[in-house]
Amino acid sequence: MPADPIPLLIHLHIPRNAGSTLGRVLRLKLGFWPPSHLLHHFRTLGFYRLAGFQQRLDAIEALSVGDRRRVRLFEAHAGFGVHERLPQPWAYLTMLREPIDRAVSVFYYQRQHDRIPDDMTLEQFVLHADPQRVWWVDNAQVRYLAGTGGTIVDVARGQCTQTMLDVAIERLEEAFAFVGIVERFDESLVLLRRTFNWRGCYYVASNVTKRRRWTQELQTAELALLNEHNELDRELYRYAKLLLERRVADAGTSFVRELAQFRLRNKRHARWIGPTQTILSAGRQSIMKLVLGRKGLRKGQ
Repeated sequence: MPADPIPLLIHLHIPRNAGSTLGRVLRLKLGFWPPSHLLHHFRTLGFYRLAGFQQRLDAIEALSVGDRRRVRLFEAHAGFGVHERLPQPWAYLTMLREPIDRAVSVFYYQRQHDRIPDDMTLEQFVLHADPQRVWWVDNAQVRYLAGTGGTIVDVARGQCTQTMLDVAIERLEEAFAFVGIVERFDESLVLLRRTFNWRGCYYVASNVTKRRRWTQELQTAELALLNEHNELDRELYRYAKLLLERRVADAGTSFVRELAQFRLRNKRHARWIGPTQTILSAGRQSIMKLVLGRKGLRKGQ
C-alpha cells in the first residue's frame, strides 16, 4: 500500500457486512472535513450516488487529471483491484463478518426486498438461486478479496480454491489500511480513527436486515450446508479476527479507555441522530417504491 497522508480510500463494500454504516461514517468524515471538500462534494466522495460500479468509475475517468486527484473516497460492491483504474495514492478499507451469519443475512435481506420468492427455503437459496456476483453466499468474502481489476471472482459454487484464500489473506496484510470485524464494530471504528488520526466517527446502524433467524436457530442440515459452502471464508474470518486482535494489542492500554469513551459518546450520538436517520431512511424507501414500483426494485439488485 503506497504511503501518503491523504490517500484515496477505496471501500470494498461486501454486502451485509455493515458497509452501509461504515460508508456513512466515511462520507461524513471526508465530505465535510476539511470544509473545502464541500466545494467538490461529488468528486471528493467518488460519485457514490451513481448506481453501479462501472458508472462510478466512468464518472471519475471523465474528470480532468486535476479533478481526479480530488477524489478521496470510492466505494462499491467491487472486488480487489479497483486501484488499478483510479488515481493514486490509495488505501483499501473493508469489513468482514462471520460467514454463516452473513449468508443468512443475505438470504433474509433478499426476501425482505422481494428479490426471491417468499416460499424459497434457505437451502434452495444456497444451492439453486442464481445471484448476481455481488450476492454470492459461497465463500463470498474470499471472492471479493481475491478479485482482480475490481471484478469479484465468479467461479461456480464449490470452485473457490486454497490459492484464492492465500491471495485474500496476503492482501489483508499488505494492501488494507483498515480491516474491521462486524461483530466488533466499535473496536473496529476506534482502530479506524487511529489509522487516519480522525476524531468522532460516531454512527447509527443502518440497512439492518429485519425478521431473520440467527445462526443458533438454524436446522442441522442448513448449518452443515452453509459450513460446506463457506469453509474458506471461515478461515479468512479467523485470520481477520487475529489481525484485529493484534492491532488492538499493539495500541496499548490507552485503547481500552478510548473504546469506553467512544461507546459513551456514540450512545449520545445515536439518541439524537437515530430518530432522524430512521425517518429519512423510511422516506427514501417510500419514494423509491413510488417511483420505481416493486418490479423496479427487483431489477435494481
